[in-house]
Amino acid sequence: MPVCFRTFAAPLVLVSVLGLAAVPARAQAPAPIGVAAPLTGPVALLGRQIVAGAQAASGGTPILSADTRCEAEGGAEAARQLRAGGARIVVGFLCAEALEAALPILGEAGIPTIAVGVRADRITDNRARSGALVWRLGPRSDAEAQALARAIRERWGAASFALVDDGGTESRALVDAVRAALESEGRAPAIAVTLRAGAANQSLLAGRLAASGARNVVIAAGPGDAAVLARDAAAAGTPFALIGSESLFDERAAGEAPELPAGTLAVAERGFYPSSDPAAPGADVDPSAAGYRRLATAAVEIANQALRDAGDTAELRDALAAGDFATILGPISFDEKGDSSLDHFGLYEWRDGRFQPTDAAEATR
Repeated sequence: MPVCFRTFAAPLVLVSVLGLAAVPARAQAPAPIGVAAPLTGPVALLGRQIVAGAQAASGGTPILSADTRCEAEGGAEAARQLRAGGARIVVGFLCAEALEAALPILGEAGIPTIAVGVRADRITDNRARSGALVWRLGPRSDAEAQALARAIRERWGAASFALVDDGGTESRALVDAVRAALESEGRAPAIAVTLRAGAANQSLLAGRLAASGARNVVIAAGPGDAAVLARDAAAAGTPFALIGSESLFDERAAGEAPELPAGTLAVAERGFYPSSDPAAPGADVDPSAAGYRRLATAAVEIANQALRDAGDTAELRDALAAGDFATILGPISFDEKGDSSLDHFGLYEWRDGRFQPTDAAEATR
């Protein structure tokens, strides 16, 4: 019986093998790219921008999205969903708490993350210690202050300047960072003051600025407060040059205030605000085509290139660390911390009722 078994079994096995060989190999579906974004709640519009940008750059790679809700619990749930769905790399995240909750879950599975909207410096500053598989495409929180300090140097040289904030936590932190950057070069402000946000009259503050001798003002406040202050200074015969932060782009803060004076400068993230888009001034801009869409598109372009170059988790990590990636935003690489080489902030000037790029190079970004 054993002999008979071997006599008949061998041909059967051979037939099975030949039969399998005759069946064409089925192509394996590519692993999806995970997209983690707030898809419900007050910032869902921004999450939809991320998803739209990711889909625009998918190039046939499946996109698997998960809702972070911009909270820690949502971030953890999204990470588990994306891991279970087979994502090999994840892009997205707008809120630090969601990202920080997701990173251990994704990292345990060897899934790298490219963050597009979390600015907290600690995300990459702590990477060497935490071992998190995270790279940041969006700007760091200190990038805006550095851009402001650079604009002050380029536009005002050694002239005296004043620092004004609106009392908000973020505004004060920004002004403090600008002050530290300039004082490290031996340049101290003539005066640093806080305005009364929302006040209809800023004459007293305008007088204090005039008395300081500063005719250049750095302001971290909304456009309404900045416009009122500039108006009252001009009315007193002591107008000043003005450079502001991204807060000047906040149309909600303009209210019934006068328009900003022509020539007002502001630093802002390039291509982020529809009102600064040189392609269609005054035209209605689809909100899903603005904001984080371009960053998400670039993130997926990077993810696709890294996936093509990598075979396993270690190779994927190395590909992100060493790669020079071609994107819609130009060539991008990452430093040893995981921050991108992208120069996020440009300088804009208020002309004809909107902020416009200060030069042709800015307009093409």
